[in-house]
Amino acid sequence: MSPIKILIFTNMMLFILNVNAQSNVNAKIELIKRFYMALYNKHISPEDVVAKYVKYRDTAGYKEALATIMHFRNPADGNKGHFSLLKKDITEKNFSICNYSATSKEDKTKFDSLKEIDKNNIYKVKPKHTIPQYILIEKETIVSFFGFEKPGANYTFIVYQ
Repeated sequence: MSPIKILIFTNMMLFILNVNAQSNVNAKIELIKRFYMALYNKHISPEDVVAKYVKYRDTAGYKEALATIMHFRNPADGNKGHFSLLKKDITEKNFSICNYSATSKEDKTKFDSLKEIDKNNIYKVKPKHTIPQYILIEKETIVSFFGFEKPGANYTFIVYQ
């Protein structure tokens, strides 16, 4: 093959890979949006939300995920608490979502302990009026939609496995 054909072929392959990767990111962002809309939809049972969106291993994991869904739906922290503000921002669509690769260096350091493949499955949900949430996805299922960070430590995902 001539150098020009190799260059054209390489560019085409890079373009196809980039489009495929972006399509995958967009699909996962849409998954997160659907999850949040179902999470706060009173007409969808918490059991259905867990069954459709959340990865869990056993009955105990299922019950923990269910309890977390109920906590998100009915926050006990008052109108100005994080979970109430998160619920308000999500239901009013005042949030943005980005993949790990588009986050700041400060955000990326929160996940230093994770493998690179896992980092690519992290999404940051940035509500307008409260602190960000981080979502961990595996294939088409949400592994974690809640976690915490202690000062000086990495972010810890709560998983139901």
